[in-house]
Amino acid sequence: MQIERGTVFGHRYVVQSQIGTGGMATVYRGLDQTLDRLVAIKVMLERYAQDPSFAARFKQEAQAAAALQSPYIVSVYDWGQEGDTYYIIMEYLRGTDLKTGIRSHGALTPRKVAQIGAQVCQALSVAHAHEIIHRDIKPQNIMIQPNGDAKVMDFGIARSKNSHLTQTNSVLGTAHYVSPEQAQGKELGPTSDLYSLGVVMYEASTGRLPFDGDDAVSVALKQVNEEPVPPNEINPNVDDQLNAIIMKCMMKNPAERFQTADELRRVLNNYIMGRPINLGGTTTTVIPPSARTTTQLPNQTVGTQRMQTLNGVGMQPAVSPSKLHHESGSYASQYPGQGSYTDPNEPTSKDGPSRGAIIGIVVALLVVIVLVIVLVSALRTLGASGETGTTNRAASSVSERAASSAEATTVSVPDLTGKTVSQATSLLTAQGLKLGSQTTESSSTVTKGQIISQTPTAGSTAKSGATVDIVVSSGTDTATLPSNDELKGLSETEATQRLTAAGVTPEHDSSLDAYDDTVPAGSFLTLDPSVINSTTIAKGSTVKYGLSKGVQPATVPSVVGSYYTTAESEISNASLYYAENWVDDSSAAGTVISVSPSAGTELDKWSTVTITISNGPKQQATVPYVSAGDTLGDAKNAIIAAGLNYYYVNTGSGTTSDSSPVVSISPSGGTSVDYGSTVTIYVNDNTGVNTTPTTPTDNGGANADNGGGTEQGGTTTTTPADSAGNQG
Repeated sequence: MQIERGTVFGHRYVVQSQIGTGGMATVYRGLDQTLDRLVAIKVMLERYAQDPSFAARFKQEAQAAAALQSPYIVSVYDWGQEGDTYYIIMEYLRGTDLKTGIRSHGALTPRKVAQIGAQVCQALSVAHAHEIIHRDIKPQNIMIQPNGDAKVMDFGIARSKNSHLTQTNSVLGTAHYVSPEQAQGKELGPTSDLYSLGVVMYEASTGRLPFDGDDAVSVALKQVNEEPVPPNEINPNVDDQLNAIIMKCMMKNPAERFQTADELRRVLNNYIMGRPINLGGTTTTVIPPSARTTTQLPNQTVGTQRMQTLNGVGMQPAVSPSKLHHESGSYASQYPGQGSYTDPNEPTSKDGPSRGAIIGIVVALLVVIVLVIVLVSALRTLGASGETGTTNRAASSVSERAASSAEATTVSVPDLTGKTVSQATSLLTAQGLKLGSQTTESSSTVTKGQIISQTPTAGSTAKSGATVDIVVSSGTDTATLPSNDELKGLSETEATQRLTAAGVTPEHDSSLDAYDDTVPAGSFLTLDPSVINSTTIAKGSTVKYGLSKGVQPATVPSVVGSYYTTAESEISNASLYYAENWVDDSSAAGTVISVSPSAGTELDKWSTVTITISNGPKQQATVPYVSAGDTLGDAKNAIIAAGLNYYYVNTGSGTTSDSSPVVSISPSGGTSVDYGSTVTIYVNDNTGVNTTPTTPTDNGGANADNGGGTEQGGTTTTTPADSAGNQG
């Protein structure tokens, strides 16, 4: 039975509208008249109210939840019995449940999944500290508020260690989320709730349930006997760390799961912050979600994508070892104290020569070897010509001539732009020139490590042995953008400060502004979609962003001409309240003839709209013909039969009775009037003194002269009946 709007519980809680119905109760939005605040009124379904076990469970929910104080648990204010049913007064939450969110938006980002999981863990930690096991953790029981925080609700089947409820309650819960031990009716502990939370995070990460079936029994059997498909095999965006956390939560053996909600919360928080996480004694370092990239480097190989195993779950590093090694700066320098990874296939010494330097040395050695070979060949030629004994002089002469020639020779400077340092060294050596100073400069057009410019310029002449200075590209000077999730909900000032600090120029673009139920108006909402998934961007780039318009206003629907119950439903669905105004009208009874404010008007949600509804057209009646001289009794009967009321006036001085002669009536006979209208009968009777004043009864017909009239100068009148048409 639906509770009517305006029903009052506990002499203070007024029902306003229905929010939803669950398996055990219906929840209404209401107003606490004492404190003038919105509340949620949870009313037990009528079919359960007479069942003592359900009544006990309902009372237990109120007691269990009221004892738990946490920003992530829905507060319970009051509970009681009203008539034949029971009710709980709870905190009224705006937002939507997680199940609806997953259905609407699909899989959530790993960071959001971890945030929700950590907040639910905090709530469960409080409950478990009170020795209360929730036993029904599922996305339907997790409300996501406008600020993004989660709140756990519905302790309807929660059970404390000292609960007096029978063991038959132990199998209650939703089959898709129950732990294997709960499905088997075994004794439950905190790890059962953590298993259910693992299923919730699985669904939030993939948009799918790990187990499904034709009925609850088949699903429960899968919970007991089957292993779930790892989340990252369904959604590749689920990184290996979160994948391993979820799989550990869903281990069949409770002893192999996280043992406390606090333990799981710490792991999730470490994951969010990019700190090392420990799963069953194995520690791994993770890249924080905001810094992760799925781009594969050109030099990544299968060999650098080695698999690690955490607690029996295959796990691939979020960033390959080769990437950690090759990117500028080590992982440890970006995240101090968090460990690093060194690829054994790469050089391990940071102080050793660079690859370019090694190539330069090799080239120089080759040049020396060639010169030695030439010199030896020249000496052998001189010896063959009979100049033995003058070898030293010949060598000296050759050396002197070479030196003299070098001093006098000028060479053309080669073009080094676009070349690497090692390539430039080889070109200069071949021309008898040397590499001079090297400076670096950022460039968006020249690849990192290649030469941007040189001095002297290419094609100019220089003396042999001169030096050439070069400017080498350090690549594009990039900025690391904060993630959209990090910025969303911040004030515009704070968000733009973060973007500016990252090295980009923020610019508001009103075309990106949008309504959002979770972000206050004027706060940061979104980055330009073209850069929203970019991990880096050129410094100094302009980055556009949009702001929230706040909660989308409600629009008054077009309901004129609709039947009033349909109109009321449409108005409620538009997040508005309605007030009724019934009037007589020619339209069919129950038809909405106007709405105020008019259709299309935008209002704040839950404003009141007034609908004017027709009572229907008034029925027409015809005044009967009454002739002069007819008796008052005859006239009254004729008027009543026509569906009209009457009153009479005696123009004489005598007693008025049904036998008094009629002089006239008004309106006259044959006139069409509204049903229930009043006809005046004029009589003239001088036969005596009127001692019994008369008055008609209520509307519709048989007026009885039974007292209550007035006597004025010999004229007796009656009060006309009302228009309801009831018989007196």
